[in-house]
Amino acid sequence: MVQARKDGEKRRKELEAKLSEVQSRLSAAEAAAARMAEENDRLSEQVASSVERPVAEGQENGVGGGDRDENGLAAKAAAAAAEKAATAAAADSDAAWQKKVQLLAQEKDEV
Repeated sequence: MVQARKDGEKRRKELEAKLSEVQSRLSAAEAAAARMAEENDRLSEQVASSVERPVAEGQENGVGGGDRDENGLAAKAAAAAAEKAATAAAADSDAAWQKKVQLLAQEKDEV
């Protein structure tokens, strides 16, 4: 009986340590996701402002326009796709860490 109690306490401490580690990783992942979101916003604004600039002389009708069409839709679509991908990646990462934290918390409660 005493040994079982000691084993249970040991397991509980191990789970608490694991939970603490996963929570710190989750916090780091959330901070990274926030930084990426801010960077994404900054880059989106930068792309939007460059798309909104008037066309320089000699760049009309695609001369020197690069991959932009006349309305800058290609650049806007690329920026929107990049933003969507970054947001999805951050959400997936956050969801995975939250699931791990929940599982460890549940294991801890069971002990």
